[in-house]
Amino acid sequence: MGDKMKQGSSNSDTKCPLPWIHTSIQTTGRVRSCCIAKEEIENNGKPLDVVNNSFGEIISSSSMRRLRDNMRAGKKAPNCNTCWVDEKNNKISKRMYETKLANEIHSKIDYDIEPTMFKDIQLGVGNICNLKCRTCSPFCSTKWIKEHKDRIGEDSITFNNLTTSKHTINSKFWEEFDEWSAVVGRLEIMGGEPFYMKEFEILIDRLIENGSSKHITIAMSSNGTIYKEELVNKILENFKFLGIQFSIDGFGDHFDYLRHGNSWFNVADNLDKFHHLFATHPNFFMGITITLSQINMFYIREMHQMIEETYPTASSCDAFFTKKSFQIFNNIVHYPRYYSSNCIPESIKEQYLDKIINPENYGLPKWDIDIYNSQIAPLVNHVRTPSTDEDWNAFVKETTQADAYRHEIFSETFPELWELFKYNWSEK
Repeated sequence: MGDKMKQGSSNSDTKCPLPWIHTSIQTTGRVRSCCIAKEEIENNGKPLDVVNNSFGEIISSSSMRRLRDNMRAGKKAPNCNTCWVDEKNNKISKRMYETKLANEIHSKIDYDIEPTMFKDIQLGVGNICNLKCRTCSPFCSTKWIKEHKDRIGEDSITFNNLTTSKHTINSKFWEEFDEWSAVVGRLEIMGGEPFYMKEFEILIDRLIENGSSKHITIAMSSNGTIYKEELVNKILENFKFLGIQFSIDGFGDHFDYLRHGNSWFNVADNLDKFHHLFATHPNFFMGITITLSQINMFYIREMHQMIEETYPTASSCDAFFTKKSFQIFNNIVHYPRYYSSNCIPESIKEQYLDKIINPENYGLPKWDIDIYNSQIAPLVNHVRTPSTDEDWNAFVKETTQADAYRHEIFSETFPELWELFKYNWSEK
């Protein structure tokens, strides 16, 4: 991949294009160099956000300059640790994926220059959402707020939905709207659930009105619970491309448990509608992203089988917007830490992994060797990464408390997994 990138005099082993072209705007308005970066962007110790700070201030901030300098020098910045962990496990990291994507969407990047404007923006439009997924939080879902307050007692959480307050209406984000939208090539929409938010529709209309939409690729994450045909058609008619990754962590009862607040049958119906559009519209791309925790990774072969049988063009490829195939992405939960699939007790890890490594012994299709080596083996490596009892105990505690609050029962929803977990299941 690195040979496709324009090289300067700097080391390519640690470089990522994102600090030169990208910022990730959180639902709070604060910014990161990317969505999985450990630290928020600061300038000489002062946190930056899109309400009070321009994109020029953000891209030239001390933390962004330091990150680019580290990459030029071949240093592995702690801020990028998630990618280093993924690459150690032979998984295609976000750094590797974005390097390929940058070369397909944007012009070649000169890593020896200092950028002046972002070409690629990830925008957390707001935290308004109709689900409260197990691995989520109030910062990304309004449905989580009451449960969070009831169970934890914290009520001081504030959010920055783009157009719902005077502070955001008068923000730098909107003041500079015409300037940044004139140069951005990809706008990645996060949430919340974009199709559930009026803010998303306002944003789309503004981009169409100022004429920027024709050169912008819209990439989205959606939970699949809503199909707005008129809005989708508006985007397809006015934007360069539309790509939607549907976050599906299980099917049937598994989906209802992990993504609480809707029905799998409704989502399946919507996916069929989107897939029909995918098959007929040349500038629409879609796929499924599976966010893997220790719960659903146990069922990963069943999930892949279901997707492959339902959508025959499905493939586990690493390119987006470039191949006419229904794409399956396997993401590892890194936060909350206790949901990461490696926090399983060491004593049962190999027994847990046997079903994933050898699905044919459990009446499931054997893995294609190429898919296994590129997609599954890195996940197995991650599970084998040492963990602590503290992480496992936190997972048991959180699951037990959430079950009690939501009137759900882990052992009944995942009986096969419970048989493996039950001997280590004691709430501290």
